[in-house]
Amino acid sequence: MKSFIFGGVLALISYLFIELLAFGAYTFKFGEYKLYDIQHSKIDAVENLNKGGVYIPKDEEQGEVWTKPILHPYVGFSIDGKRRRADCESDIQEECYDRIKTYTDKPLEKRSEKKLIVAILGGSFADSIGRETGQRALIDTFRKTEAYKDYDFVVYNLGAGSFKQPQQLTRLAYYYSLGAEFDIVINIDGFNELGTTFNNYRDRNVHPAFPVFWNNRVASSMNQTFLDLYAEKKQTQKSHAALAGFWLIEGIRYSPFMNFIWRLVNQNYAVKLAEIEQQIAVSSDSRRQDFAYEASGPDYHFTDWDQFHRDVADIWANSSIALHAMVEGQGGKYYHFLQPNQYIEGNKILSDWESKYAILTKSSYGIIYRLGYPAIVEKANKLKDSKVKYHDFTFVFKGMADTLYIDNCCHINHKGVDIFSREMSKVILQDLLAEE
Repeated sequence: MKSFIFGGVLALISYLFIELLAFGAYTFKFGEYKLYDIQHSKIDAVENLNKGGVYIPKDEEQGEVWTKPILHPYVGFSIDGKRRRADCESDIQEECYDRIKTYTDKPLEKRSEKKLIVAILGGSFADSIGRETGQRALIDTFRKTEAYKDYDFVVYNLGAGSFKQPQQLTRLAYYYSLGAEFDIVINIDGFNELGTTFNNYRDRNVHPAFPVFWNNRVASSMNQTFLDLYAEKKQTQKSHAALAGFWLIEGIRYSPFMNFIWRLVNQNYAVKLAEIEQQIAVSSDSRRQDFAYEASGPDYHFTDWDQFHRDVADIWANSSIALHAMVEGQGGKYYHFLQPNQYIEGNKILSDWESKYAILTKSSYGIIYRLGYPAIVEKANKLKDSKVKYHDFTFVFKGMADTLYIDNCCHINHKGVDIFSREMSKVILQDLLAEE
């Protein structure tokens, strides 16, 4: 029994000696032993597995609906959708689907008495406002007034996920070319123009005015060398993430000895990934020489990121001014709303759920939107000088404590959609009634 106890004590002393020795070796080689930074380097290795890869649009099948992302000659990209007929019994799947027609595949409504034709433009946030809940709130708000209580309403939801200016501008121009007649055009945007555009340029060298992931949507811009290098990068990231997961296990994650080994391993992976990134950069440079305009757009240079945000805000403002002129020229009314976002301080009172799940301190979208937001606010003066009916709805939820945001990007639930749509409709209605 004594020998057993002695052996245990000796083992414990040896363990503590090894840990102390490792702690000393760590501080000697790497400097101060910062446990917080060490743990986050492991977490970053796991999270980076889902970042920086090649974007490949995927087909989706939900219930009886099948959709496929496609290129579009005028708006960048769109969706090819099909719906399965309930009464189809054929074993050949293609025979059971009918194409889901977009608005432009159908006859477009024409203006007439007691009818109000509305179009809603923007990205995924605008798309949520243009769906059933938002449409119902808009129509209900208008019909509560004497002037519009007997009107028929036709609402075209032209919002689409990841859309950003000038896609709203080109989309509306396309509809007008087909004979659309809109009484009211509503543009709800501002988030994708900043967050998505920044990531699009930083990670893929795509011009700020080009659609998101454009270089990867254009198939001919992807050569085999480029794809092979990305495959190697992905495999290296998988191996790195797997090791990081092991080093995050309780009992291992706090060990100075194991953290010393992790730091050495992590350093090797950082060097390897940097070498692959360098090869990708070389491959990208040669690829851009052949497909410069097709994949990445015109050459773009800026002095600092503040200028980048100002340039992006210029594209946003110029597009809105052009939309205003186009709609007014077609006899309609144009309204521009800056969408709210939870990363702007004071946007709303965050609920417990929102504080935990809708706010990420490392969310690149939120950080970039917050950094670029001042440029949008500044360029808004350009809109007002051009007589655009512009409204900053950043704080439309100010003072509200209910859970409205549903993710750590920018999207809201049905209650949020209802509130936003009703407040937006009141602003538009007040303007229309003032002009009568």
